[in-house]
This record gives sequence, C-alpha cells and structure tokens, in this order.
Amino acid sequence: MACDTCGPERLGDRHAIEQVLRSYARAVDRADWELLRAAYHPDATDDHGGYRGGVDGFIDYVVDRHRDLEHSAHHLTNVSIEFAGDDIALVESYCHAFQRFGPGPQRVLAFGEEDPIVPPGAAGARIEAVLRYVDRFERRDGAWRIAARTVVSGDLRIEALEEPLRFGAERVVQRHDTGDHWYRELARLRAPRATTGAD
Repeated sequence: MACDTCGPERLGDRHAIEQVLRSYARAVDRADWELLRAAYHPDATDDHGGYRGGVDGFIDYVVDRHRDLEHSAHHLTNVSIEFAGDDIALVESYCHAFQRFGPGPQRVLAFGEEDPIVPPGAAGARIEAVLRYVDRFERRDGAWRIAARTVVSGDLRIEALEEPLRFGAERVVQRHDTGDHWYRELARLRAPRATTGAD
C-alpha cells in the first residue's frame, strides 16, 4: 500500500519529531523540567494513568514522582510516525524504562495505583517498565511538539533491593538532576573560548 507521507520530503519532520522524543527522555531522566515543558505545546494534555490533564499539572506530577528517585533511564526503541497532513502526526514509540528508589518510606504512583514499593528496612527498590507512548504531534509556528500523549502500559516489574547500589570512585556515575556529567560537558562546550594574541 502506497504511503503519501513517507517520502524523503518528510525526513526533516521525522527528525524533528524524534528529537522531541529524545529530549523528553533526557528531561525526565535528568530532572530537567524546562526541557520537559519544551516537549509539549502549552495547551497539550497527558494521560499517564496516574495523571490525566494539562502540562502544568503533569510536570507537577512528574516532579513529585521523581522526588525519591536515585536513577532513571528511559530507552526509546521503535518509533512509527503517520502524518495526517502537513502539520499533524500520530506517533507511537516504545519505551523500556528503569528506575531506582532509595531506602526509606517512599511511595510511588505506579501507573495510577499507589504502591508502597520500598518495604521498611529495604535498601531501595528497582522498577522496570515496558510501555508505549501514543502521541499526537502538531507543528505550530514551525515547531513540532506533543499536543496529546497517552501512555499505554505493558509490563511492570518491581524488585526490592537488599543492598544499595554502589560504584567505585574511579567511575563517573550518572545523576538524576542537571548536575549530571552531560550538563557539565555541555556548559564547558558552550562557554566562551579564551582568545590569544595570535588570533
């Protein structure tokens, strides 16, 4: 069956949409809430199961949910894009997410149900989730962003940890905030370079 919107003339649109998906993953994994907001149009809606509503409320929900996280990694795989005209697309992306909570009496909203995932005295808990994002993307003022997102839940595994996860001092360890190594390197890259008299 022929596809009228799959030709090379849509490669730039596909790249722009996929870049938003990647930025979303970085935003939630590094707690970069400005970057998260930039993935959505201001009047967008999000249905995460545990939250259904507008962007401002969704960001508040994510901030609260990630408050006790020590580690978060969203891996995006299959991405399917179907265009419905010049400025609308239906986008499906698969996500394999790993998250780790530290010790303590934390509770987490897991797909709409409040679960005490860190038993008393445990060193923490690890979550592995398989899900899909089904998004309506719209291009407005030249920018593709999410206009409506629905999370389609697949598989969920929660494992209590007997010991905290520790890495040796020789390793660069990722952080669940914008103090992560990526942001430090990005700031160094963007810093004005000193000029010499030879320039």
